[in-house]
Amino acid sequence: MRTIILSLLLSLSASLALPGAANAQSFYEFAVEVALDELGEPDPAAPLRTMSMLYIDVPKPKEFMVHDLVTLIISETSSAESKQTLNTKKEYDLTTDVGPFPDLAQLLGLRLEPGARSNLASLGIINDQELKSKGTAKRSDRFIARITAEIIDIKPNGNLVLEARKTVASQNGESKTIVL
Repeated sequence: MRTIILSLLLSLSASLALPGAANAQSFYEFAVEVALDELGEPDPAAPLRTMSMLYIDVPKPKEFMVHDLVTLIISETSSAESKQTLNTKKEYDLTTDVGPFPDLAQLLGLRLEPGARSNLASLGIINDQELKSKGTAKRSDRFIARITAEIIDIKPNGNLVLEARKTVASQNGESKTIVL
């Protein structure tokens, strides 16, 4: 047993001592083959596609042309809220004293002479008013529409220039035109 271990150690040391016997390579010297797709371009996802059951290819972007139709969904929401408080207090005191009335018998004879004064000719009014009010108003509007637009130009950076027009008739005879 001792001889077997000794012979293994000697063969290992001999293989390490000889310069031509080394078989190690650098990672930078490995040639990695990248699969090519049908257009001849590198396809780094090819090994994953062949091994995985869950792999899904990334869809290619849609290429648009002038006069293609695009459906747009417009969703606009707006809301407004208003609160108001009003406190009002009004007080007034009105006292009136009416001078002596002409005597009715003298008045019938077309003579204007003051008659006897009584307490019935005095008048007084006292008023006290207080008003408190609060008001709240809420409004919420939502507009959703689908409109088909035509591509009229494609800019060099890929932006699309669209044109759309849609007229919607309501039940009360009015019509709304959406221009985009």
